[in-house]
Amino acid sequence: MTLQVLSMRDIVEAEMPDYDSLLGEGLIVPNGKVVGYGPPESYKSIYAQQLLYKLSQGEDFLGHTVHKAVNTWYVELEIAERQFQIRTQHMASYGGGVSDKAYYSHPHVFILSDNKAADALIEQANQYEIEVLFLDPLNLILNGSENNDEHIRELMHMLDRVRERAEHKPAVGIIHHSNKGLYSADGQAVDRGFNEVSGSKGIIAWPDTIFNLKRVKSPPLTVRETWQKARYQTPPEPQWLTFSEEKVMLEFAEDGPEGRLKAFLRDNSPASTVEVDEQLRLAGLSQAGARNYRKQATAAGWLDEQPDPTQHRAKLYRLAEGE
Repeated sequence: MTLQVLSMRDIVEAEMPDYDSLLGEGLIVPNGKVVGYGPPESYKSIYAQQLLYKLSQGEDFLGHTVHKAVNTWYVELEIAERQFQIRTQHMASYGGGVSDKAYYSHPHVFILSDNKAADALIEQANQYEIEVLFLDPLNLILNGSENNDEHIRELMHMLDRVRERAEHKPAVGIIHHSNKGLYSADGQAVDRGFNEVSGSKGIIAWPDTIFNLKRVKSPPLTVRETWQKARYQTPPEPQWLTFSEEKVMLEFAEDGPEGRLKAFLRDNSPASTVEVDEQLRLAGLSQAGARNYRKQATAAGWLDEQPDPTQHRAKLYRLAEGE
């Protein structure tokens, strides 16, 4: 193989297009690589299916801008067929109707083991003009062990073959699981970053973008969505989502940190540091997380911090004007 060699001037003066974005600011791009992961019961599959559904509609997804409607293909191997149908029916009922750009496969077995299997995906991706393809979960498409670097490398080669050889150069995503979570003494999830991803570190080295869902112990049915890696832009701030048992979909959590704190401060201003942090802990943050979130909210401009005139070094908090 001969490598193309460019001078510095070649690169500086070349006319190169900016990266297009399908979701958010570079979260999912054409021909991109995505990994989503989280522990059991963190609604990973529902999140993935809902994400592709909204991409197929061209409608924003949980606060992330969808820039255009694209043909999507969700390959789901884990849940029972009837359960998958119920999820899809609810999505159509509550999410805006049936999308003619959303495609699904629900095979009992599908292992991406060799070029033949990859080429079968490519053929179908071409047939349906697929621009975003997600496979869920990794361990059921993998020919081998997730702890084996060589097995993971082979899988990533197959996924790249699909990305590069399919006619519409689709973005490809895989859904994976994490190691068992750790919790602080007050019952809140401890963030260990990429160390939570189960298996070979090749899994997190491959993608352009990585999102994590982590279920918090309080309030119920709530997960924290964190985009931990975004190659083309700075990842957005984490946000809290709640699972609607009626809709079988994820929605913004009314009791997330921002919503809970704003509601509290509208009736209880000014509030002390202790009172503010208590509201943030009720929203699912650890003690350290509450302290960091308070600082971020102040820097963002919607939380106003002032000295407490009655106590040395103490602070009082209220909503900024206009909030």
